[in-house]
Amino acid sequence: MKIVSIQSVFFFVADLERSKVFYRGVLGAEPVEQGPNIASFNVGGVELMLHADGDTPRVTPGSARGAGVTVHFQVEDIHALWERLHGLGIHLTEQPTPKPWGFTEFGVRDPDGYEVEFLEPSSP
Repeated sequence: MKIVSIQSVFFFVADLERSKVFYRGVLGAEPVEQGPNIASFNVGGVELMLHADGDTPRVTPGSARGAGVTVHFQVEDIHALWERLHGLGIHLTEQPTPKPWGFTEFGVRDPDGYEVEFLEPSSP
């Protein structure tokens, strides 16, 4: 047996339309597939799937949606991305900051509390 790749990541969301608006802005792209309860974005060959909660919510009662989940997107020109997202009025948790582990990073939280971080290898 060999695992080949990650095919998709699912975020179960409270309001699909609100999440689609957020990810259109963050990713600068339209969903590649859409349905009444799902939208999918292609991010470097991996599908980011937004799925509306159905009759049985996927969030444990009493827990925060998105808690403990972080997705990293590697980007080019992290400062330009920060400026674009800032210009869209998206709440950014910090400015692009060089980290000791060799990346410049900043993050956002999506409407459901999922942490989305952008990173770019720092210049030597």
